Amino acid sequence: MTMSLTFSQLFMGALTIGLGTFRGTESYLSFYYETQVGHANHAASRLGADHARAANSNANNNVISSSIMGPRFAVEADNITMDVNAAIACPQWFNPHMQKICAEYMANKPRALAKLVWVRAKQEFLWGTLGKLSSTIDKVTSIASLDQVRSGLGGSGDGNVSIRAEDPSMTKDIWAGDSTPTSCSLAQKDALGSEMPGHAFPLLMENLLQGLPQALVATLPQAICGAPSGGGGSSSPLKLPQIPSIAKDTAKQCGELEERMHMRLPHPSPPPDGEGADGGQPSFSADVAKYVKCVVRTPEKTQRGFGRQTDYSYQDSKSGQITSCTFDREKCDNDKLESNTASYLHNIGLPASFSESKLGGTTRAPTDSDWNHADSMRACAYSSAEVNGTITNISNAVRTVMSFGQSSESNTLRERHEYQACAKWYFPDGGESEFASVTHDQQPFVAAWKYAMVAGRNKGGL
Repeated sequence: MTMSLTFSQLFMGALTIGLGTFRGTESYLSFYYETQVGHANHAASRLGADHARAANSNANNNVISSSIMGPRFAVEADNITMDVNAAIACPQWFNPHMQKICAEYMANKPRALAKLVWVRAKQEFLWGTLGKLSSTIDKVTSIASLDQVRSGLGGSGDGNVSIRAEDPSMTKDIWAGDSTPTSCSLAQKDALGSEMPGHAFPLLMENLLQGLPQALVATLPQAICGAPSGGGGSSSPLKLPQIPSIAKDTAKQCGELEERMHMRLPHPSPPPDGEGADGGQPSFSADVAKYVKCVVRTPEKTQRGFGRQTDYSYQDSKSGQITSCTFDREKCDNDKLESNTASYLHNIGLPASFSESKLGGTTRAPTDSDWNHADSMRACAYSSAEVNGTITNISNAVRTVMSFGQSSESNTLRERHEYQACAKWYFPDGGESEFASVTHDQQPFVAAWKYAMVAGRNKGGL
C-alpha cells in the first residue's frame, strides 16, 4: 500500500512537532526563571541571616565590654576613697586612731594601686579588641556568605550561575556608632546594685567617709565615659562635694569672694587695707561681679535675692538712697565645686572631661541611628545565567515557522538578565514583640536581632 502525503499534511506535521518543541522550551524557561529567583532568594536570605548573627555578636561584645566597666568604677572609687581618708588621717599625728588609719593606708595602697592599674589595662584591652571586631565583622560576614553560596552552586552543577550582591558593609562600617554612654550607665547600675563599691573597707583600712565609694560610682561614669550622672537624662557638670578637701576649698573660695564684695561697699571710713570705697557706686572685679547684684531700694520695690544669698545694704552719703547688694552663694558654690572637682580628678589621674578619657575603644551601635529603617541594614543579591544556546535556537526557529518566515531572530534570550532578592536585619521592637520594652539606646546590647526578606534595597521597599 502506497502512502502519499500532501503538502498541507507535511506542513501540519512539522507545525505539530515545532509546537511540541516550543512547549518544551517554555518549560525550560520557566524552570530557568524559578531557578534564578531561587538562587537570589537563597543568597539574600543567607546575607540577612548572617548579618543578624553578626549584630547579635556585636551585642554580646557590648555586654562583655560593659561588664568590665563596673569593676573599674568600683576600684577607682575605692582608691579615691583611700586617698581621701589618708588626707584626713595622716596630718593628725597627735591622734593614735588616725595614725592607725594612716599606717593601714601606707601598707595597703600599693596593693590597691596595682589592682587599679590591672583593671584599667584589662578594660582598655577588651574595649579596643572587641570594638575592632565589631567594626569589621559585617564585612567579613558578607564575603564569607557569598563565597559559601557560590561554592554551593559549583557543587550542585550550576557553575554557570553568577551571584553578586549590593551590601553596604562591603564599602563602609555599618556599626560605627558609639554606645559608650549607655554602656557605662548600665555598668554603673550593675556596680551600685552589687557589693563592689567599698569592698576595700574595712578589708584594707577603716573608712572615715561611709557612702563615699557609692557616691563616686554614681558620678564616675560622667568623668570616665561621658555618661550622664545617675544613668540617664542629660549630662551635667561633675561635682564631688562628698570629698572633704573639695568642699573645704569651695567654701573657702566663695567666702573670700564674698568678703571682697563686702570690702568694696562704701564704709564710713576706708578700711585699713584700702580695699573699700568711700561713698559712691561700688565697682567689683570680674570674678566677684558675676555673683553680685545691687539694686536701689524704694518703698515700692523690695530686693529679690538669688536663693542662698547674703544681703548687704548701704546708704549713699550724697543722695541718701539705700542700695542693697547680694552675693549669690549658691551659684558660686556650683561653679567652684565644678572647677575644684576637675582639679582633684586631674591630680589623681582621672580625666576632668570625657574628651580626655582613655578607654581603649568604644562599645558599638549601628552607624545610622534609625537602624530598623536604615538602608545600611539591608542587602540585595542578584542571580544571572546564560540561557542554553540550543533552547535559544529552537525558540527562534519556532518563531520563524509560526510567522511563516516573517519574524526576525530575537536576541532577548541571548541577553543576560539578573534576578533580585533583598533582606534586612533589625531589632524586633514591635508592639507584639517580647523585646518591645527594650529602649532604643539599649538595643545594641541585646542579642535578639533578626532578619526578614524585603522588596528592595532602600527603606521604601518594605
